[in-house]
Amino acid sequence: MSSFIFALLHFNSGFIGHFFLGILYCTLYLKTGKLIIPIILHSLNNVIAGIPIIYSGIYSTTSSFSANDMKEYINQIITLLTIGTTLFVMLIPFIIYILHRLYPKHVSLTPYLNNQISN
Repeated sequence: MSSFIFALLHFNSGFIGHFFLGILYCTLYLKTGKLIIPIILHSLNNVIAGIPIIYSGIYSTTSSFSANDMKEYINQIITLLTIGTTLFVMLIPFIIYILHRLYPKHVSLTPYLNNQISN
């Protein structure tokens, strides 16, 4: 069910591929018992998926693309990265606080196994 929801949230960029990624992330969480592993892999996947977008924007232009156009494009990328980095840094304390409050303490079983035992 969580993989289906994950795929729905990423519907505009491919439902089936994200559904299987959701299954992979769920499996990794169940095997490791750590949420940080799927979070890191999802972030890495986003970085890898973003590289062709930036690359195609730089190199898919015609020969009339001037040096000034290139400088403007690079400045736009730098501005977006600066804004994104600033927001990320500002949100880190909030994310750490939420994860600290929600992360189970001294639990040796994953929520899935805990539910299986209680049923």
